[in-house]
Amino acid sequence: MMTNAEKFRQLVEAQDQRPLSEKIMILERVLYLFTIAGRAIWSDDSLSDHQIAMALKWLNEMSHRTFDILHALRRGEDNDSMHRFYAYMRQYADECRDLGGHLGASFHAAMRYFSDD
Repeated sequence: MMTNAEKFRQLVEAQDQRPLSEKIMILERVLYLFTIAGRAIWSDDSLSDHQIAMALKWLNEMSHRTFDILHALRRGEDNDSMHRFYAYMRQYADECRDLGGHLGASFHAAMRYFSDD
């Protein structure tokens, strides 16, 4: 039986099959949603100041990496972009457990925004 983490990985990496223009739109939307995640982290009263700082630090790193991928896509360079995006998400979620849910939620929200449903 496939775990939720494996299903999520497959969902993200399956986006590599999309046309370049759609990957660009998805990552633009994800970056927007990361700003909302930052606001949610900042205002989460259940987190200590240290936890907030760490989550925002790693969200900032994830945003940088996402922007780098987006910039390459805009130049027409697509080297496993969604696989790399997932690898960064996994890395930064592992660095900060308080961040992982926000990253996944942002990606799922971006996918809902572009779904054909």
